[in-house]
Amino acid sequence: MELFRLACGMPKIRLGRMDLNRQAMEEMARVMAREEVDLALFPEGTLTGHTVGDLSGQEFFCQRAWEEAESLADRTQDLDLALVFGLPLISGGGAYWAMVLAYRGDLIVLGKRGPEPPEESPFFLEEAGHTFKSLSLASISDDQAARLSPDRISEATDLFLLAQARPFLPGKAKARRKALEVLTADGLALAMVSACPGESTTDRVYSTQALIAENGHILAEKKEGEGEGFIYADLDPFLLKKARERYRSRLLLPRVQTDTEEEMDPPFHQTTSRTYPKHPFLPEDEEGLEETLSIQALGLAQRMSAIGTRDVWIGISGGLDSTLALLVALRTFNRLGLEGKGIHAVSMPAFGSSEKTKGNARKLARSLDLDFREIDLEEVLRIHFRDIGLEEGDRSLAFENAQARERTQILFDLANLHGGLVLGTGDLSEIALGWATYNGDQMSSYGVNASIPKTLARALVRYEADSFREKGEEELARVLLDVVETPVSPELLPPKDGEIAQKTEEIIGPYDLHDFFLYYFALYGAGPRRILDYADRAFEEYSRKEILACLRIFYDRFFKNQFKRSAMPDGPQASPVSLSPRGNWTMASDLDGRVFLEEVDALLEGEK
Repeated sequence: MELFRLACGMPKIRLGRMDLNRQAMEEMARVMAREEVDLALFPEGTLTGHTVGDLSGQEFFCQRAWEEAESLADRTQDLDLALVFGLPLISGGGAYWAMVLAYRGDLIVLGKRGPEPPEESPFFLEEAGHTFKSLSLASISDDQAARLSPDRISEATDLFLLAQARPFLPGKAKARRKALEVLTADGLALAMVSACPGESTTDRVYSTQALIAENGHILAEKKEGEGEGFIYADLDPFLLKKARERYRSRLLLPRVQTDTEEEMDPPFHQTTSRTYPKHPFLPEDEEGLEETLSIQALGLAQRMSAIGTRDVWIGISGGLDSTLALLVALRTFNRLGLEGKGIHAVSMPAFGSSEKTKGNARKLARSLDLDFREIDLEEVLRIHFRDIGLEEGDRSLAFENAQARERTQILFDLANLHGGLVLGTGDLSEIALGWATYNGDQMSSYGVNASIPKTLARALVRYEADSFREKGEEELARVLLDVVETPVSPELLPPKDGEIAQKTEEIIGPYDLHDFFLYYFALYGAGPRRILDYADRAFEEYSRKEILACLRIFYDRFFKNQFKRSAMPDGPQASPVSLSPRGNWTMASDLDGRVFLEEVDALLEGEK
């Protein structure tokens, strides 16, 4: 019985270090050869790193990549193993990512993807003079994979190779498994690899998933976050051929014909029973919450490894966002095998801090056995106010923002003094609404919550509380749940009767609504009228007028605060929406959003 052993490999890479990456590929290839692998598929950016940005269009860089690819082909020519991997090339005046085949010392370009539309027919390996154990192979792009079906491809092709970097997002791993099962159901095999561990986590954490599917079944899988390594599976060309024949015979069955040529408009309904989830950012299950936290931790782990630090500094207030960042840091340190004392939790109470949040900050740090220090800011702030001429009793934005900026300055100075990076705590909801102090809590070394909206942050902290409770850590679970139930507040104005004076949702509206607006606005480009209709179906507790009033605040703040997003620090995308200016959300800081506000005002007028 003749089988074909296929492997998908993901070595740990160093971004831009083609020499080291070539060595890692060679070492993995030799292990694969000992396992009698026939062909190994590596991710698109294994040699250089996929996230090298504009370097992939520089002639010198591409030339060095090609030289290392040739070296890899030469150094593995003694192996009875073919390697397929990607690298950036410049040809004919254009730059593109190409898949290449290294076999018996030869290096052959298989296909490319770039600004030109992908070709309908993929490049077949047998055209290059290589056929492996009667199994015909083709390298394809993501676009071509979406169009795969046995009736649209060459009858000779059995196996498709798909290597293209994708962001690691909750739920997508499950969706990719299902997609490959569907794509290969009728006599195809498909191998998919995404990206190697070691890619930049500046704005996204890249998937490290690999899958091998045949005839609608997943034969092997490398799951998200598993680190470097490879998987392999034995494909059966006979089963593929017979499944294809069975599919094609079904295509020849007689079809029911109709004689009518009448055209009809589809009956769209203006009313429907469909509803929309109140919290669209929340994953469907706990697996999705776990994946979200994993993305955050993987992003931070890569950033710490890249700069060579074992310490992070976090300003903890006892509030939701800083608590989530603290939990992510803890997961990261566990992943890296580091002691928790490298997590430095700094409480910096000032004029608006309540006893409740100060107490929760202390309990959290001590329950987790972290390095904890408390620095009271009132005295230094009074000196600062005198220096800048802020009068006693002034409660303007200058009074509020000075506290946030002082906290940020202290954290960066501590990180400089003792080493480490400042962990950002700001979340996606605050970034969208500009509810952060520019060059205050808006700034950090790395923002792990950058794509986590408030509604999702609450769910994540509650999930972690349940996890600690299952481990018997009841006190820590109680503190985390108390944090979740505490009203969201910047705590920059003095408490009233010992209670929090500033409750954010009383000022700008419920985060349930703002997150709902953001999801459909940023992800789908829905306009005000459609968002209103969606929200009206989702939220029985708010009238249309209340929804519109909050929607107006959303648009007003969103467009006025783009300048803060233009200067936001790096952070991983761990939800469907990211507002990073580096490719996720591009918008001029001085763009006028009046057209949105006018539409909302017209809708409000109609509700009178």
